[in-house]
Amino acid sequence: MGTLPAAPATQTKASSGKLLKSVFSKLTIAAGLLAAFASPEHVSEIFLESLSAAYTDVTIFVAATMIPIHFLGHKLNLGKFEPILENKYCRIPLAALLGASPGCGGAIVVTAAFARGKLCFASVVAVLTATIGDAAFLLISKSPTTAITMMTIGVAVGTLSGWVASLIHDDDYLRPPPPADTSAKQTKSNQPKTKLPPERVLMMGIWWIFFLSAAFIRFSPVAMLEPMGIDPDAALLPLGAIGAIICILNWFLTPANDDCC
Repeated sequence: MGTLPAAPATQTKASSGKLLKSVFSKLTIAAGLLAAFASPEHVSEIFLESLSAAYTDVTIFVAATMIPIHFLGHKLNLGKFEPILENKYCRIPLAALLGASPGCGGAIVVTAAFARGKLCFASVVAVLTATIGDAAFLLISKSPTTAITMMTIGVAVGTLSGWVASLIHDDDYLRPPPPADTSAKQTKSNQPKTKLPPERVLMMGIWWIFFLSAAFIRFSPVAMLEPMGIDPDAALLPLGAIGAIICILNWFLTPANDDCC
C-alpha cells in the first residue's frame, strides 16, 4: 500500500529525461549552425545552398502534400470512404497506391487505419513497400518521367508484396492492442486548448509568408516570372535559406513536452 506514489516519480523522471534530450539536441544543432556560419566563405556558401535546396526541393513539396491531407482529415467527414478501404479486394492495391503518392501522407493514413483496426497487416506491407517517401519530391523536380516510372513500379511491387503477406499472416498480425485505460486520454481531451505563445504565432506567420512566396516562385512557370523581373534561381536561394532557418527556429521554440518534439 505504501508503493502507490511511485508512479508520479517515474513520470517525473521520464519527463526530465525527455527535457534533457531535447535541450541536448537543440544545443547540438545550434553549435553546428554557428560553426557553419563561422566557417570560411566557401563553406558557409555551400551550407546556405544546401539549406535552400532542402527547403525548396523537399519542404515545399511536403507541405503542399500534407496541408491538404491535414485539412481533409480534420475538417471533412471521410468516414464514407472507409468501406472502400476495408474492401477485401481493394484494400491492398489502394494501400500501395497511397504509398506511391509523393511524401509520407499515404503511409501515415494507412498505418493509422491499421492501428485503429480498419485495415489489415498486408495493407501496411503494401504501403511501406510502395512508398519512396519524400524522395519522390526530389525525383519529380529533377526527372518527372523517372518519378512516374518509380511510382508505377512501387504500386506493382507493393500490391504483390501485400498479397503475399495476406497469405502468410492474419489481418491482425502485429496490430497494437487497444489502450486498457482511456480515462487519461479523455481527461486530456476535455481540457481547454492552450494558446500558442506570441513568439510561436509570430514565427508561424513569418513561416507562411516565406512558404507562400517560395511556393509561388517554385511552382510558377519561368515565362510568367520573367515579365515580373523575377529570376527563379536568384530568388529561391535566399527565400529557401531563410525559410529553412525559420523552420529550425520554430523547432527551437517548441517546448520539450509538445507531441511534435
